[in-house]
Amino acid sequence: MKKAFLIGLVICCFFQAGAQENSHKKTKMYQTWIRLNNDSQRVKGILYEIGDSSLFVAGLNDLSTVQEYSFRDVDLIKVRRQRSIIRGAIAGAEVGIGGGLLVGSTLVEEYG
Repeated sequence: MKKAFLIGLVICCFFQAGAQENSHKKTKMYQTWIRLNNDSQRVKGILYEIGDSSLFVAGLNDLSTVQEYSFRDVDLIKVRRQRSIIRGAIAGAEVGIGGGLLVGSTLVEEYG
């Protein structure tokens, strides 16, 4: 009985120690464009944080300058991950090359 208790206690300690691990996930940065209700001001920056009633946007060049915008003042928000255009272009090129090779090889076999 004592052995089973000690084994159970050791297993619980391992689970507890594993639960305390802090995984270092890479943060994703999103470029943000905000058009405010007065339509004369447009904000461009990095989405820093989304709160209960406001957005926090950091500057593109200086991430230490963070500005807060209330949801009621925001008319339109556009968000895009950084380098998403490059990723999309690479994926499109791969699909295009693959499709072209497939069609080309089929035509060569049929008429070759």
